[in-house]
Amino acid sequence: MLEGVTDSFWNRWIAFPGHFVRAQNRRSPSGTTIVGQGRRMMDLRLGTSVTIVILVGVISHSAKGAEPIAPAWDRLQTAKIGEGSTYTLRIQMEKPVWSDWPEQGTYSKACTITQRLAEMAIACQTDRLPNLVYVPKDTGNYTARDYGFGENLHVSVSQKQVSLRTKERNDTYEESDVFAIDPRGTASKTGAVRKINHYQPADDLGSWGPSETKQIWWALGQNFEASLRDLTSETVQEDERRRLRIRGCIDSGLREGEWDVLVDPSAAYLIRSASFQFDTSTHPTLEIQTRGLRRFGELALPEEGVIRFPSPDRAQPLEKKVKLLDFSSQPDERLFDKVRQTLDNAAAAGELTIYDYRENPSRPTVTRREQ
Repeated sequence: MLEGVTDSFWNRWIAFPGHFVRAQNRRSPSGTTIVGQGRRMMDLRLGTSVTIVILVGVISHSAKGAEPIAPAWDRLQTAKIGEGSTYTLRIQMEKPVWSDWPEQGTYSKACTITQRLAEMAIACQTDRLPNLVYVPKDTGNYTARDYGFGENLHVSVSQKQVSLRTKERNDTYEESDVFAIDPRGTASKTGAVRKINHYQPADDLGSWGPSETKQIWWALGQNFEASLRDLTSETVQEDERRRLRIRGCIDSGLREGEWDVLVDPSAAYLIRSASFQFDTSTHPTLEIQTRGLRRFGELALPEEGVIRFPSPDRAQPLEKKVKLLDFSSQPDERLFDKVRQTLDNAAAAGELTIYDYRENPSRPTVTRREQ
């Protein structure tokens, strides 16, 4: 790659010695535009004095006069909301009680997420409880501990969650109610669990807050740029939406795979659907869909979205639904103060679990301390 020349530039031009020539349009026999078959360049040296640089792949666009494809890829690579952003997001999220217990259904919680550059605060409050059901012993994915010393099944449901990440601390706090479900199916509250987790180093991303926030933004079709690497193909559908196939990752980047992303130029280039499949897998690892459109200045967000985690081990995929309530480009300073106070009070009472990643980034040292 020539120094100072960006990938998006090469997506639109073919380079020859001393000048640039615009790429010619090309369409498939079916009329669907085929573009961007790879972005690697071949350096063909002819003799000793002539070098021709050829871009592998052709950029084209619909003959109907539609905007060229390149902006779809450019938009996905441009971070709108991420590290260093400032915003406040309010949502309602529906999620399973526990990933291994699909029969226990889902519950709903209202969450506010605010970010001030590198600092983030999150507060969630459950607003709808699940319809808990009884599962006899040895018939479900439960252990003897879940039944205690009798026949009743015990299930905990999160009621409140807060998280704070700054340069000095990375803490999460959660309150859960414990319900006992008797063989007749009657559920009654029997206790509560309160726990606080502290992460070292403070900027580690393994805590509940950042990982859950990443899934929320993905469900809203945003913040994919860090997981997208190389564009392999783009096509234009009959409705002018752009389908992109992109090499990338979803985790730390140790395992790669392919994204299949559908972008809607008529809705400010929102991602309308996306799926990711590891190279070593036979099925998608996650799937995303968005619906609706709301605009907040230059930012466009869907009204709602869903993120699913299919698995051959489950009859139905693990699913989280996100409904957008409000968005602001300003941080919520009161929320930062409230979350900090909640964590300080929780640290003075209850069990503290410390996850220290400083010696081994992939396997933390875990210490539990009673207050």
